[in-house]
Amino acid sequence: RLFDVTNNYSYIGETITVQDGDDDPIDSFRWTNETGEEIVVAISVYKNIGVDKTLEIYLDPENGASVSSINTTSADSIFGHPAVEGVIAVGAINSTDINQDEIANYSSWGPVTLLSGQRAKPDICGIDAVTVSGAGGFPNPFYGTSAAAPHIAAIAGLLKGLCPAKSASEIKSMLTGSAVDLGSAGFDYVYGYGRADALHAFNGNDITPPTVSVNAITMTNGLADSVAVTSSELGRVYIVEQNQPQATVVDLEFAVEQNNFGNYSYMQHPGTPVNVSTSGLIPGIYKAYAVDGANNMSAVSANSITISPLANKNTSIVDFDKYSARINDDSMTVTVDLNDTANNAAGYNWLYVAHEGIFNFTNASSTWIVNADHRLMQTDIGGHATFQVSSATVGTFRIAFGLTDKIDDYLNVTASAIEAGLITQKNITFTAPPSNNAYLNGITLSEGTLEPGFSQDCLNYEVYANNNISSIDITSATSHAGATLTIDAVPVASGDLVTVNLAVGENTIDIMVTAEDGVATKTYQVVIYRSGGEVSAANSSAEINAPLTKGATRNITVTVKDVGNNLIFLTEKTLNIVVTVINNILDTTEVYTVHDDAAVNSDRTVLKTAITDVYGKMTFPMIIPAQVDLNDGINIAVKTGANELIGEFSYINTPSSNADLSSLTISSGSLSPIFQSGTLAYAVSVANSVSSLTVTPTKADANASYVIKKNGASEGVTDNTVSLDVGNNVISIIVTAQDGITTKEYTITVTRAQADTGGGGSSGGGGAPPAQPPVQTQPSKLEKVYPGIGNPVTADDKKINESLQTTGSAKVDVTGSSDNSANISGSVVSQLMSLNKPIIVANEGVQVNIATSNLSVSGENSTVRIGVNPLTEEGRDRILESSEWGQSTGIFVIGGQIFDLSAQIDTTENGTIDTQKIENFTEPVGVTLDLSGLNLTEGMINELCGVRLEKDAQGNTVFVRLGGFYNPANKTFTFYTERFSLYSIMWTPKIKTMSFFVGADVVRINQNYKKIDVPPRIIGNRTMVPLRFIGEALGAQLDWDEKTRTVTYTLGNRGLKMTVDVKLPGQDMPPIIINGRTMVPLRYVSEYLGAKVTWFPSNKMVTVVK
Repeated sequence: RLFDVTNNYSYIGETITVQDGDDDPIDSFRWTNETGEEIVVAISVYKNIGVDKTLEIYLDPENGASVSSINTTSADSIFGHPAVEGVIAVGAINSTDINQDEIANYSSWGPVTLLSGQRAKPDICGIDAVTVSGAGGFPNPFYGTSAAAPHIAAIAGLLKGLCPAKSASEIKSMLTGSAVDLGSAGFDYVYGYGRADALHAFNGNDITPPTVSVNAITMTNGLADSVAVTSSELGRVYIVEQNQPQATVVDLEFAVEQNNFGNYSYMQHPGTPVNVSTSGLIPGIYKAYAVDGANNMSAVSANSITISPLANKNTSIVDFDKYSARINDDSMTVTVDLNDTANNAAGYNWLYVAHEGIFNFTNASSTWIVNADHRLMQTDIGGHATFQVSSATVGTFRIAFGLTDKIDDYLNVTASAIEAGLITQKNITFTAPPSNNAYLNGITLSEGTLEPGFSQDCLNYEVYANNNISSIDITSATSHAGATLTIDAVPVASGDLVTVNLAVGENTIDIMVTAEDGVATKTYQVVIYRSGGEVSAANSSAEINAPLTKGATRNITVTVKDVGNNLIFLTEKTLNIVVTVINNILDTTEVYTVHDDAAVNSDRTVLKTAITDVYGKMTFPMIIPAQVDLNDGINIAVKTGANELIGEFSYINTPSSNADLSSLTISSGSLSPIFQSGTLAYAVSVANSVSSLTVTPTKADANASYVIKKNGASEGVTDNTVSLDVGNNVISIIVTAQDGITTKEYTITVTRAQADTGGGGSSGGGGAPPAQPPVQTQPSKLEKVYPGIGNPVTADDKKINESLQTTGSAKVDVTGSSDNSANISGSVVSQLMSLNKPIIVANEGVQVNIATSNLSVSGENSTVRIGVNPLTEEGRDRILESSEWGQSTGIFVIGGQIFDLSAQIDTTENGTIDTQKIENFTEPVGVTLDLSGLNLTEGMINELCGVRLEKDAQGNTVFVRLGGFYNPANKTFTFYTERFSLYSIMWTPKIKTMSFFVGADVVRINQNYKKIDVPPRIIGNRTMVPLRFIGEALGAQLDWDEKTRTVTYTLGNRGLKMTVDVKLPGQDMPPIIINGRTMVPLRYVSEYLGAKVTWFPSNKMVTVVK
């Protein structure tokens, strides 16, 4: 354990290793002094059992740290493996030391102190600071005893190789006895016996001189041959010209039984003849000699090696069976005849082949691959040789054949040598193998459209044609020019037009492509459906998959045929779907959808006509809405264009009285007792830290509805989340059955604990280290793993991926960036779109939440740039000075930021960047501002408003009110906008921001919630709300004339009169009466009375700001 003596022996830390007697007797500890001051530390070692031990402590400063000199000593610093008696411990002398006689300051000193006495170390010194390759992470140059030790090992290995009979201790004596004495005379604890001297170790020892012999042989210059060399001892053997000095040696190519050390052979098998190649020796007489340990010639062979010159020049005759072949799977045959000047076959000659490409040369015995200088050498061809030449490279290449003294590599082939017949040169070509491409490049038709659209990998297509189309022209083109094709087994040239006659019904056309290689094939099949004639009600049919049931979706399938019982392609024919409602006019868009279209008639029928692009059979959904009154019903008739009945189905409404819940869950705690549908009262206790509870009821009947209240009121309830007071909170879930009469109330009594004020004390410490270290505790942590994204490209992509995996949200903070913008690749935007994740961009207290459905990227070469740029104080003041605000406008500045929001898509094509600015959003963008730095009263909080700053027609800066809502928990304000510009937060007294949710009976108005008796609903693609609620919420005066069923709104100098079932100019949905309530179009009324309306398609929410 480590203690800070300077600071009253405060505990620093400890190692975690406990020695049990069988471990290596070593432990280590790493600690950093971050105080900037020199401090004194104490080390406390706890011994478990056993005899007394000597403790050695080694301090190893890191990263520029220093250790006080009072803690260090050079002596007795060798430990571990080097301290073992049978090991040679090596000290280090730096190679940069001019005299190489100073020990390195990092080299450990002896002796090794043991309980039993001292051991003499180190043994010897070696050189470090050497150049290495750097492989394996080693530094270059390489320092330390780890660099010096390999030198000593290498010298020992060489000595052992020359003196295999020597023992290890004798080898060690040879090393230490020949070392250069340094430091104190003789052995000392710094240098040992001194610096190792390899040459002195080699020369100063008794090594038996070898003898050498060769077999006498005469050879011709340029021909491959070898000579048998025998040495009596291990050692080096040279071959030199006779009567030449010893330094004149020949670089020989030695056989595999020797190691090649340049221009000599190291004989590994004394007394055994070894074949040494004489390739490349110039004419002359050679002898072999061996050297002793001092590199002196000890013996010269009695026999000689004679190399004679060529008698005459040779010429080569080269014949190829072909000069073109395909790569990889084909080859060409070349025959080479070497003749002398008399045209006689010249046996046992060298053949040199120089060439430009990379080839394989193969004959019956072996294979040669081109070497580094594009030269192939083949010996002993007997004047004649046959090769197979193959290549993996396409191209035309030059290849030359000739003699060693006339051809070195292909660059040295001269015209004079070719003219003299000494070298033969040819051009050979290797081409690509036949293609296996059996794809079509396209299919075009004179009539109709391929479904799906053409793709090389798609082999099956459908085409639909009207009855009046009796033939169709097809043009097909192959992707590869060498491929061939047939249409219905008839050969056709690529790109030729073929006419196919069509029968009524199904026509199958097979287009077969055969690749150039004659093996690979693909068959594309086009099925053309030709429609029948006039619709026959008798042969047509209509079916439903199950009886009609209120609130359920049923599929109606209609099969349309002509008098000949042929399916009909409905492009010119008419099919009528008639839906008749009994006793009531229904919301037609909720009744059914047929082929993406529907219409309502004044006689309470829904009529669908002229269904097109359907071949013979169609299936469409029929939805009976849950809102149908008890006595309402519906009749569905399927008719021809001539109103002939094909089939019909009826329904009478029988609403459910089921007001049960099938499940009830809460976000914190556990219900007591466990939920059962028949149990209505429950209780739960939660900690004081739980300030709200989310209640999730599941209705047993999907057509039922429910409301959630707290202590009998709607205040404190947002959607399904209920705010909790300290103490008891009664949450009611009131379920109303489909019949609108039956109700059931479930209650949860939630007890929230009082706040814990905390407590505790303090304790002092003494001057001695504690017996045990303080217990380190870690807070509990609940982790959730979120999926990430693949292939992040930009830096902001990576931030989004990290945010997804840790928080589940796609957030990037650009605070501190140079351009105050997030750059997100198109591939990441596409992935987030598939995950339905919005992108959140934050910068200096501003956060923008933008749905990816707003960002239409074209592919991986697109980048989305979202800018969140807070204006400087000077820029903000300049804008405010040019705009009107204050008492006259009802807008007051509260000191908040003004920031510029922007979005654009950059698309790169052929090195050019095309920038598309995003002007408008289909899904409004949420903007959240941190207001914790502003001094706001409660009254101001209820009247805050997000504003957009833009230019009017006269160029003046005006404010557009966007409303918004304040979150007291984190002191933020959120508003929404459908396009980007300059934005800020203002105080706007009398501002009213309302949020309506389709199907919900609660409306949020500023910071409060209000019950609405009939939930908003979508009718005719318009959101309809009760006329009285919206009028009073906007502050308008409301007058209703029961006789004419007319409503009049009056607000200031604005007036609006609307009549039930009567459309006004520019109005596509009139007021209607549903369940005794007059419903009016929300947008039409709100905008007419001067409010701003925003639609949120993702969650069917509408905000109205006035």
